[in-house]
Amino acid sequence: VKGRGRDHIKKSPETYYKQVYFDLVSPSVQAMRYAYDFSGPDKLLFGSDRPWIKIKTFIDLIDRLDLSTADRSKLMGENAAYLFGIQ
Repeated sequence: VKGRGRDHIKKSPETYYKQVYFDLVSPSVQAMRYAYDFSGPDKLLFGSDRPWIKIKTFIDLIDRLDLSTADRSKLMGENAAYLFGIQ
């Protein structure tokens, strides 16, 4: 708000956003696609502290993204295992 943030960063804000992991739970294929296109498959996680849509519905939406097997595996658990060091 006061414009001081720029004094403390060395890169563009987008660069920092690309380091963030995103929870992919959404009732919208379009929202999921946007998150995927923005961050790529390495920063997306299947999960939430309490999904507010049925898990089956969520999986069906992920299937509609038409991802490669490798990318789908990342979203469905590999990224979380890496992030939490439980590989």
